[in-house]
Amino acid sequence: MWSFGYWNRKNAKPQRPRPQSGAALYAWVWKEQFWALVQLNFMVLLCCIPVVTAAPALCAMNRVLYNMFDDRPQMLWQEFWSIFRREWKRALLAALPMAAAAGILIWAGGFFRAAAYSGWWSFAALLGLLLLIFYGAYALSILSYVDLSVGQSLKNAGLMLLVCARQNFLVSLPLLAAAAVLMLLAPLSVPAAVVLIVPLFGYTLAACTHAGVRNFMLTQVQASNQ
Repeated sequence: MWSFGYWNRKNAKPQRPRPQSGAALYAWVWKEQFWALVQLNFMVLLCCIPVVTAAPALCAMNRVLYNMFDDRPQMLWQEFWSIFRREWKRALLAALPMAAAAGILIWAGGFFRAAAYSGWWSFAALLGLLLLIFYGAYALSILSYVDLSVGQSLKNAGLMLLVCARQNFLVSLPLLAAAAVLMLLAPLSVPAAVVLIVPLFGYTLAACTHAGVRNFMLTQVQASNQ
């Protein structure tokens, strides 16, 4: 879908049917579009160098990944930059309360400070940051995928965080395990982390949020517009 060869496979062997959902769809897109994920990875990293543009970059990343799950033909670079330019103001506005919440949690947990803090406070702050990551994934996905305002996107991201709590918890376990492995192997793991941050972490989060946003949010919005 994202390469010239996809449209020009002459005499190619028959492909397995495309899965519609679940882990099978996750694995299928990973296998078929891995090179596109690597390209997307460097586009996102490049756009995140000025930290203030991280939210629009993640917003565009989620839309591109959602198109992959929906099997929508797209030109990778053009789609990314189109969403980045269209949503950068709204994405920045949506990111402000999340950035403030992240700062409060980091301060409350005593991270990057010399003073000794209770392990329970640090654990609670880490848990809060994990929930904030999932909340941000939902918010930026809804913002670029569903026709809602910034306030509505933030509100519905909180609802999705609760509705899909079980799924979020199950997905968080392998993500935490992968992050722990990369940290334990640092600095040797730094090159792998740079190359795989979107194909592994961003892609997995998008896969987690996609089903909920598509089945609950998009369906409700389409029904209300009819």
